[in-house]
Amino acid sequence: APQAEPATAKIFNREVVIFRSTLMGASPEFRAERAEGRLKQQLDASDPKVTTLINPLGVIFEIDGNLTFVLTASDADQLNGETLQAATANTLNNLQTIIAASRESRNKQHLLRGLAGVAIATVLLLALFKLLNWLKRSADGKLIAFADTRKIQVNGVEIISHSRIIQYVRSLTRIIYWLFALLLVYQWLSFCLKQFPYTQPWGVQLSTYFFDALSNMVHAVISAIPGLALAFVFVMMARFVI
Repeated sequence: APQAEPATAKIFNREVVIFRSTLMGASPEFRAERAEGRLKQQLDASDPKVTTLINPLGVIFEIDGNLTFVLTASDADQLNGETLQAATANTLNNLQTIIAASRESRNKQHLLRGLAGVAIATVLLLALFKLLNWLKRSADGKLIAFADTRKIQVNGVEIISHSRIIQYVRSLTRIIYWLFALLLVYQWLSFCLKQFPYTQPWGVQLSTYFFDALSNMVHAVISAIPGLALAFVFVMMARFVI
């Protein structure tokens, strides 16, 4: 029989457990749906407690003495060398995180702190946009003034008109402006999402993606430096030799 597709049980946009095997006729997808349904009910308790029991089937997870789901040895990521013990520890950690998030979602003070954080971040974002607009206008003025004193000529013939230079300058500052604007909005959105339990994972993912992309960009620039330096040497040699 073909191997069943793994299914992930999620609560509060967080991974609880991945089921990779069929248990007593129940497919991984059905087991995940059933686990999510039980968890939603069990998390309504004021202070839910997680316990585990060793069973011939595997490890039984309970909350306040009520069955939540069963994790079997076949549910472990065996291709990557994960054991049932390691999968159990990871699942327990996920459940504790979700219980904390559930508790925070019902806490009015935590909600008010989140709203206050979003309000402060929004005011700061607007202030930074105002500063960014001022910097753009200032840069436009100074670059255009500088362009007014320069002409791009070859043998006395102007190859780029003054109006075209002004157009390039404004296009350059506009591109830089929107890059910084998008960066500010991206960071603002990431911060705001992190303020609430349900959306916190999305905020963390945004931050992780941004820093990973930034790291890759820096690494690419550093990797390109030797080639650029060599090209510069060749250009200088050609300039002085020819």
